[in-house]
Amino acid sequence: MVVGKHVKKDRQGGFARCYELLSLKTYTVYAGKIISKSRICKPHQKQKILREVDLQRDLKHRNVVEFISYFEDDDNVYIILENCSRKSLVHVLKHRKCLTEPEVRYYMQQLVEGVQYVHGHRIIHRDLKLGNMLLNENMDLKLADFGLATRVDFEGERKMTVCGTPNYIAPEVLQKKGHSFEADIWAVGCIIPMSYAFPNESRSDPMGRLGNALSQMQLNSCSENLLEEKELEVIEKRSTRQSPVSDSHTPTVKLVSKEVTSDIMSIDSTDSPHQREQSKQGSAAVLLDVLSSCLDHMPKDCRLHPSPVIDSNIVWVTKWVDYSNKYGFGFQLSNDALGVLFNDTSRILMSPDGRSIQYCDLTGKLTPFTLDSVPDELDRKTTLLQYFARYMDEHLIQGGDLECSQHSDPGWPSSLYLKKWFRTTKAIVLYLSDGTLQVNFFEDHTKLILSHVKSDFMVTFIDPARCAKTYNLCHIIHEGCQADIVDRMAFARSMLKNLVDIEGADI
Repeated sequence: MVVGKHVKKDRQGGFARCYELLSLKTYTVYAGKIISKSRICKPHQKQKILREVDLQRDLKHRNVVEFISYFEDDDNVYIILENCSRKSLVHVLKHRKCLTEPEVRYYMQQLVEGVQYVHGHRIIHRDLKLGNMLLNENMDLKLADFGLATRVDFEGERKMTVCGTPNYIAPEVLQKKGHSFEADIWAVGCIIPMSYAFPNESRSDPMGRLGNALSQMQLNSCSENLLEEKELEVIEKRSTRQSPVSDSHTPTVKLVSKEVTSDIMSIDSTDSPHQREQSKQGSAAVLLDVLSSCLDHMPKDCRLHPSPVIDSNIVWVTKWVDYSNKYGFGFQLSNDALGVLFNDTSRILMSPDGRSIQYCDLTGKLTPFTLDSVPDELDRKTTLLQYFARYMDEHLIQGGDLECSQHSDPGWPSSLYLKKWFRTTKAIVLYLSDGTLQVNFFEDHTKLILSHVKSDFMVTFIDPARCAKTYNLCHIIHEGCQADIVDRMAFARSMLKNLVDIEGADI
């Protein structure tokens, strides 16, 4: 057991506080991860800590933070670890602004060796990122934070839990197709270009930096091949046999011109990383370009909102239930249609009157039916749909006072449904099949909805009192709006970039 005294507070994470601790016996400085027991009231939270300790306890490698001790008292749980006094690569990039390619290869070789060792112990880290790549006094890289890690119990096992940091999560994790060691290799592939940071890039927009790094930096041919590899052993061999490159191979930035006319926002996005294929109107890529143009060119520090739109006819998600740990994700739209996205990626929709149902299987085949004639093979999923519907009706309230226009379309648009969703620590992000992006913020229960209505793009803000107002983006770009909406629009842009980079431009 480490007996010592507190030296200084190092950092605070989402679940624990980290301190530098001095041993009074050896005068060695350790890192102390201290978790208040008031924050681990639920059994699964305590199990998460014990799992982290169990996974890291026996790991002994020069590129993995060493586990020292674990104990607890009446107030706290203490995890004592090797101290990494140079903090993380995030801090290096913050002060250095950019790394050269030889430096990136130096760190990536150590990252790969650490990940190889962890995988050799049948452990998937599941949260590899720049912030978890710590540096000791000698600037040696150490893998840290095994809070989301898991052990593969048998050959071929696929984990189903959706976890990680959004900018680094592999597609199979988000799509709930089951994941294994390959999810870490995907994260390594994200980290490589993320290690090239540019002075003009927003520090709060790492996904934008990743996209620009991939599309704009000039790498030698060996490094380009390195980014395409799927096996850690091959990556390691390529990274160790590279010869140093001259300054001519350091990252360079191309400027993308953007022009705004009086009523139409046009963007020259020839070099945009999001334009992998021709974008269609109403796609996520188009919405992303329009939103980015608005945020870049709108007046700053405005104290007033523009005049709201009276009748915008926006369809949005008014209720949702996340039961993805077992079945799937249930939702209700503002037109009263209901649906469930099942964990196997199929979906089922119910019309507003509850009579018509449409099922879409894994291949995209549509099967329409009614409650009076449910196919035998769809009986279970139809029952689950009714369960979700009953739960939302009995236990949930509408998310806002934004009503769907009743005279817009007398028919049921069964082509409109929730297409994708994912969580972050701040919000849940919902993307509809018509290109509408909705972000529900956890802390204050506000909502931001970005939609395309006829020929206009709209932004709807629902405040903590569930009062909704809709604004035309063209008005915002000329007149501006208050910070509460601007900040949420900026967050929505980063989420939209994440969605486009993972799912493609025309999702």
